Amino acid sequence: MIIKDFQIKKLINGNKGFLPFLMYGPNEGLIRDHIKKIKSDYLNDVDFEEVSLTGKSLDLEPDILETSANSISMFNSYKLIILDSLKDKNMPELESVISLAPAQTMLIVKADNLKKTSKLRKLFESNAQCYALACYEDDAKSMMKLIDNFVKENNFAFDRDIKNYLMQTLSTDRMISFNELQKISLFYANADTIPDLEEIKNLLNDT
Repeated sequence: MIIKDFQIKKLINGNKGFLPFLMYGPNEGLIRDHIKKIKSDYLNDVDFEEVSLTGKSLDLEPDILETSANSISMFNSYKLIILDSLKDKNMPELESVISLAPAQTMLIVKADNLKKTSKLRKLFESNAQCYALACYEDDAKSMMKLIDNFVKENNFAFDRDIKNYLMQTLSTDRMISFNELQKISLFYANADTIPDLEEIKNLLNDT
């Protein structure tokens, strides 16, 4: 099933069963941001174990994905498995785990750009119990939302000139933009002054 980013919260909240996600696209920063929010916002009320696997892990040990998905630590009630760099030859192992739908497990598969003909995309988009989320480069709308959220979270007062400057300066990759905004946050964290355009330009090394 194809989903949008705003649907993640609704899908996860109140559902601690099996949740398989595919997050793919050129915006690696956005994928990392989604995963960070899932861990800090949506799984903050459960004790969970995080397991990271790659296609190479499955090459060396084909059963490792199924074993990880079906074993819950006595110290945790939930498991988050992040699977990266999957290869076509690893698809049977992935399909097996999805068909078993192990309870108390969230599976996040990360990938770069995938064609519509990709076996991975087809698996997640055609299955009503799986969720495929495309993470493309930030456009003007998503970048403005990022800035507005940053202003709200930090209780800053950005005038129109600052917002316009950031719109022109920030990267289309979410993580790079996040790092630039963090510079501003740290600079003004204990300052008594309000954000100033020239200071921000200097802070972001604009010449």
